Amino acid sequence: MEKENVRIGFDKIPEPDVHAHYNYEKNIICINDKYKNSQSRPVVLAIASAILHEASHAKDKDGMASIQEELECLGMNAMAHRAFIKKYTDIFKNSNIPIIQDGVSLYADLFFNYPNLNDLVLRVRTKYGYLPVGCEKHHPSELAFRVKNTKAY
Repeated sequence: MEKENVRIGFDKIPEPDVHAHYNYEKNIICINDKYKNSQSRPVVLAIASAILHEASHAKDKDGMASIQEELECLGMNAMAHRAFIKKYTDIFKNSNIPIIQDGVSLYADLFFNYPNLNDLVLRVRTKYGYLPVGCEKHHPSELAFRVKNTKAY
């Protein structure tokens, strides 16, 4: 991130359900400003996971996204979350903070704790189904095709 001068900042994000995003034109990872100044360790750790997700987008230097790229970024997000749980055990337990409940904890559960992939497929389809299935830098997997071809309802 330092080599490519990717910055991180808090900003007002118009979509209330978006916790963070990478702005390609400005080369900045924007964290929803509703989390600014939080002293909560679970929130700070969730922000760290979100930064890892967005940094995964930034590494491509192309401003494009696909279902496969989102799956890869969400996987990074889920791995970071699991590492934090391993270190801090129950730190996220019973949290109702959106970046945790509807973000990092949800995706870690969908990737690792659900025996059936349908919940992950439907969630990714609902959020990212409009994207192309893959691209030159992110060749589509069977899972990405499944996301694209599954009915969201």
